[in-house]
Amino acid sequence: MDKQQILMVHKNIVDKEGVFLKSIEQLEKCIKYYERAATPFITPEMRVVLEEIVKYERDVETVVHSGFKHFERCRLEWFPDYLSASDSSEYIQALRLTYQQKFNKLGHRDVLGALMGLGISRQKIGDIVVLEEHIDIVVDASMAVYISANLDKVGRAGIRIAPIELDALREHTPVMRCVDDTVKSLRLDAVIASAYHLSRQEAQQLIKGGSVRVNYREMLQTSHLLLEGDLVSVRGKGRFMLESVEGETKKARIRITLSHFDT
Repeated sequence: MDKQQILMVHKNIVDKEGVFLKSIEQLEKCIKYYERAATPFITPEMRVVLEEIVKYERDVETVVHSGFKHFERCRLEWFPDYLSASDSSEYIQALRLTYQQKFNKLGHRDVLGALMGLGISRQKIGDIVVLEEHIDIVVDASMAVYISANLDKVGRAGIRIAPIELDALREHTPVMRCVDDTVKSLRLDAVIASAYHLSRQEAQQLIKGGSVRVNYREMLQTSHLLLEGDLVSVRGKGRFMLESVEGETKKARIRITLSHFDT
């Protein structure tokens, strides 16, 4: 594995905190010394790239530790293929935050800010899911006791926080808005133009400007053909999934259904 070459090829996701570099170094450790290793919490973009890289390492197994079934951030564990995966509790811990909702309304940003205000870096924090009754958080297992002992306030709200079992985590069901339309083709620029009521030229500018990701990968090709189930994110506009392709109209246009993720 050529670390420098990997960093050069994927320089678009090299981050200021050095999370991607640390992850590559952990993978290198596993390959060279046949040791179990794990990443910090990584973004979906990093996960896609790292899983692609490790495909070519025949003696290395990968497992995802996330807590939630539907997740954004996770930790990857790597280990020699003659070993077994660790229990997720060795790497991640679930915490449940409760507070008086009659007088306060907390959101994702409030909780993340409070955690980072304790001196905890973003790479130690996984997903934060805001529910009606409480807020569920996944963190690096090594930070759980510190957070439980020191986090007693988020914004102006006094809070209680306690560890829970990973299988007690509550899933957040994303709010989806389905829209039916027709497009001339399944090219990325055509579908983005349909999704956000843009001209084809405006959609192409977004793609060429690096604002578009398909399945968490940056996509610069305007002619890239989408498939059912592909997830498209456009910086500043949101995310949608190509839910279904229903065949052609009499005018040879393609019927599609897009599911927009409401924020």
